Amino acid sequence: MKRTIAMALLVLAIAAVGCWGAMGWLQQNRETRRLQTEYAQAEETRQTLQQEKAELERQLDELTRQNTEQNETLQSWRRWNEELQRLTENG
Repeated sequence: MKRTIAMALLVLAIAAVGCWGAMGWLQQNRETRRLQTEYAQAEETRQTLQQEKAELERQLDELTRQNTEQNETLQSWRRWNEELQRLTENG
């Protein structure tokens, strides 16, 4: 009888340890999936931001080009105006 009870307790203890291990494994598995999901979302956000950055850099390049052209035009007009004033003052 004592031997039967001892065997039953041993079986229950082994089952309890097995359940505890399985629960730990399931919890770890859930945590891993959660982290994978967060990583995928972060990667998607990173790619979106990278695309937005590339577009903003393209726009900046275009605005810089336009600004350079306008500055060159302005400088040309200033030189022309100075030359015209000089000619009218002397002429």
